[in-house]
Amino acid sequence: MRRLSLLLLAMALLAACEHSTYDEGDGRYSYLKVDLALAHTVASGQMDYAVTDDGDSLLLSPYATAKWASKADTLYRTLLYYDVSGSQAVKPFSAAQVPVLSVRDRADVDTMFTDAVNFESAWVSRGGQYLNMGLLLKTGVKEGVDARQVIGIVRDSVGYDAQGDAVYYLTLYHRQNGVPEYYSSKVYVSVPLKGNLGARKIHLSVNSYTGKVDRVFQY
Repeated sequence: MRRLSLLLLAMALLAACEHSTYDEGDGRYSYLKVDLALAHTVASGQMDYAVTDDGDSLLLSPYATAKWASKADTLYRTLLYYDVSGSQAVKPFSAAQVPVLSVRDRADVDTMFTDAVNFESAWVSRGGQYLNMGLLLKTGVKEGVDARQVIGIVRDSVGYDAQGDAVYYLTLYHRQNGVPEYYSSKVYVSVPLKGNLGARKIHLSVNSYTGKVDRVFQY
């Protein structure tokens, strides 16, 4: 595979994405909100502010702790859980890593893997900054096997619609790579659109356990 920048997914990083329930009334999670965002690190593993996909600027107090965000003064893509009950700064609950996938051309891929995933959702963020996907990957641990799945985005071709506008045909690259399929683990991934893709229309294909999924987005 020639310089294909696909992502090795360490499944331990995905556990923080699983929390999606909230207490009723005035419990601990009553005011909890979750957003995909770009978060800034003031120091290694310490996030001081974030900007959500909806354009909201969040001052984090205390700082959000994220050991995976290892570089200071850097922007990281994250799924941010935070308490919105405060008047100014928000109190972060957790910051889960969101892998950012760069687009590679099909000609740069020696072997195209489209092993099945469970497809949940896909959408373009406000302003057309990112194509986001929610996926469930089958995973597990088998004695004597130390393998990681590989995931990425491949541009198969460029076509044109009835109006003559360019359409990029993208396929989710997924290699199970020998990882056991014992249970499902949820992951969100983001694909930068501006500066990465020239077309304003995307045809996305994903091989799921229930068949091929096709989605079209215009932004």
